[in-house]
Amino acid sequence: MHMYLGIVVGSSVKARHVGHDVWARVKGFFGGEIKSYAEMLTDAAAQATRNLISEAAGQGANAVVKVRYQTAVSTDPTVWSSSYSYVLAYGTAVKVTQTEQVQDDINNSDRF
Repeated sequence: MHMYLGIVVGSSVKARHVGHDVWARVKGFFGGEIKSYAEMLTDAAAQATRNLISEAAGQGANAVVKVRYQTAVSTDPTVWSSSYSYVLAYGTAVKVTQTEQVQDDINNSDRF
């Protein structure tokens, strides 16, 4: 049985200090992965997911379905070369109850 509780949202904004931004510009000029930005985006996505789960739990949900992520990166024009990474996670909070038949299917499945 599913009980739909509504849309839940989690977000996170992360920034690196100017030193990382300068190095990223140099690295971008020559090509290659910019690991500090990849780490920043991964950290922001993880925090947005934790925030999403927390909001869902606060509504009494034990699952979130149809989760989607949106990302954006912006630079602050008032601070030279400072970039921000924004991640938004959203989905539908639900309360799921397993039936005995579903549990039997899981226990007998070859996929697990």
